[in-house]
Amino acid sequence: MYLVLGCYHWIGFHITNKLLKEGYHVIGFDEGDAEKEDELSMFFGRNSLFTKLDNKEDIVKGYKSKKFNACFNLLDQKSVEGLLRMKVGRWFQLGTPNKLNLNNKIVIDLPLLFGEWMPRKKSGFIYGKDFIYFNSGDFKRKALYIEDFVDAIFQLVQSSHIPSHIQLKPFKENNQGHQGERIEYQTIFVREGEHVDQRLEKIKTHYEQFHSFYDS
Repeated sequence: MYLVLGCYHWIGFHITNKLLKEGYHVIGFDEGDAEKEDELSMFFGRNSLFTKLDNKEDIVKGYKSKKFNACFNLLDQKSVEGLLRMKVGRWFQLGTPNKLNLNNKIVIDLPLLFGEWMPRKKSGFIYGKDFIYFNSGDFKRKALYIEDFVDAIFQLVQSSHIPSHIQLKPFKENNQGHQGERIEYQTIFVREGEHVDQRLEKIKTHYEQFHSFYDS
């Protein structure tokens, strides 16, 4: 059983979907946009393995005696207060910085991710303070498709030994080196299932099909 905090965040959605496809029971929690939540929830259907709870108290009350294999957190520190008492094998902190003092916390730095349901415009998306164009050199070199990222995360979950701080990058960055950098994390290079241009065509079709969602 897994806990996904931020299950309707676009990355959390893909993580939840992967776990459900693998046959795992998922408890989801989110404080996001209600309209987008309703639309994304339809893609989980009436999956008996998925339970969405609307407040943290329900999670604590209903599952305090249970143990989760892992928790995937995309929410800020304030949003997860009250859930730290839950029995969790590993706490995966995805991208959102916090000062949670947990012995089982594994920090995963988010790479330049792209995929279905991501906040975007027709020509690109905001990453940090920059607007990344889909036809830019940075995108071609550094972008990692969300499903390849989630597959790599899932492999980590199955591993017996995991570093406490991990950075995932597309395999094409493997030859760029880190001369002069002080590395305080382990970098894992992820092999991509398809060329980035094929992925772009796929998400372009999705963007055109669900244009109203992206613009809402």
